[in-house]
Amino acid sequence: RGADRALCRGVDDGGVRAGDTAIWNAVPPEATTGYRDFDPDSWTYTLRVTGAATDLTQSTYVLNGDQRYTMLAHGTAANPAMLMLPDVVADPGSGTYRLRFLHLAPTWGAVDVYITVPGADIANLSPFPSTLVYGSIGVNVNYAPGVYQLRITQQGTKTVLYDSGTITFDGNKIVNGIIYTRGSGTLVNLALMETTGSAATKIVNGSVARMRAVNLAPDAGDLNLL
Repeated sequence: RGADRALCRGVDDGGVRAGDTAIWNAVPPEATTGYRDFDPDSWTYTLRVTGAATDLTQSTYVLNGDQRYTMLAHGTAANPAMLMLPDVVADPGSGTYRLRFLHLAPTWGAVDVYITVPGADIANLSPFPSTLVYGSIGVNVNYAPGVYQLRITQQGTKTVLYDSGTITFDGNKIVNGIIYTRGSGTLVNLALMETTGSAATKIVNGSVARMRAVNLAPDAGDLNLL
């Protein structure tokens, strides 16, 4: 039988329906549900904000037997979208950490990704993946277990939209790196969603912030802020 797992984000607390049946109710943003079994068949799924009487969007998928899937809700309430992602559950072996990225942050049309040793200067480095466009899925890349730094930039620039700080890649895992937004018009965030083992999802909050200054001291004159 086919099994689904839902990961909802990009809209307010909501739920998922299969046909006329509520499957996952009141799923908060950044939350991951457990798996549910479905017969191998064609299913129509709908997204609905909790308490609403109308659907945000719907999509039809054909599920295969003996296959796990992850359903992702992304976009915004005004422009919602769904993605059904087949999960790879086989152990990659040889101590490998296998990672691919999904760009689901509607605030950017395309981004670049840098995975380096901690503290490396990306000024003269080439990204991989590069030009990852919104709604797309990158290729799987194998990494040796160890400590890395992951940065996401505006495509074609070195403007950092996300910085993981130091992050540990464990061995024998297959992981989807979900690039999404928490509502910022500029910054993005990252969820590392395993498909092997316990299939855990970890939110890795970025260390980049945006701020502005307001001078409210009328007797100080113009100010320089350092």
